[in-house]
Amino acid sequence: MPWLRTSSQPNGALIRWIVRAEDCSRILANTISRSTADRLRDI
Repeated sequence: MPWLRTSSQPNGALIRWIVRAEDCSRILANTISRSTADRLRDI
């Protein structure tokens, strides 16, 4: 995707921030689902 190669332009930082935010939310969702499963197992 050529629009990802915009590191010299301001929106390049924005794209990197969005990708990083998606990674963080995916990790957070995995952690929440895992802790919820552990809690259900404890009941």
